[in-house]
Amino acid sequence: MSIEDYLAHIHWYFECSSPCLVLAIIYFDRAVSGGKLTLSVDTYHRTYLACLLVALKFHDDDYIPYPNTSYARMARVSVDDLNAMEKQLCKSLDWNLYVEPEEYLRYRNIITDEVTNKAPTVSAD
Repeated sequence: MSIEDYLAHIHWYFECSSPCLVLAIIYFDRAVSGGKLTLSVDTYHRTYLACLLVALKFHDDDYIPYPNTSYARMARVSVDDLNAMEKQLCKSLDWNLYVEPEEYLRYRNIITDEVTNKAPTVSAD
């Protein structure tokens, strides 16, 4: 499954909020830029999955309707693997899950600009 299809799949099934998606990208960037996690073709999906799960638990905690076993099934990984990924991500972030409002807005604007720039334009013809 392509990364685009995978991200759309887990986003749909995880029922996360828009702020949660931004947090997941911030966590992803922190983990990778901090040098504690190395990405490869084999780990990109799993790293984002862990970021999204942690963002869900941190931000959307009041709304999480599923246990990790359900999220693992939706993401097509074993629950043991999902638990290990979550633990490894949190350690790589030094459990620093708080995001300053300015950082959040900066990432949200980058994402919004990227989506807006890729949106097809409609001609008046």
